Amino acid sequence: MNKSIKYAVLIPAYKPDEKFVDFVTLLTMKNIPVVAVDDGSGETCSEFFTEAEKLGCVVVHHKVNKGKGQALRTGFEEIIRLNSKGAGYNYVITEDCDGQH
Repeated sequence: MNKSIKYAVLIPAYKPDEKFVDFVTLLTMKNIPVVAVDDGSGETCSEFFTEAEKLGCVVVHHKVNKGKGQALRTGFEEIIRLNSKGAGYNYVITEDCDGQH
């Protein structure tokens, strides 16, 4: 049995900068689906999440900062929700918001 590998990248993000948009651009250019969690970054960072959404990134927002652990849980919940609608992800890769880790 040859199961197709389909994955998404999950990015918990707190106060990202333009590197976040650059990283999302790189991923989406390679047709890699991205889910990002805005972990209460505030209005000063909203433009970066808006740009990411324009690129096709799914963005989930926390109104206040809840920490990386909760942002990851929220992101996994979103990926499970997307799978329930047929996305078919069988792997998730977690990254930081500037693509370093």
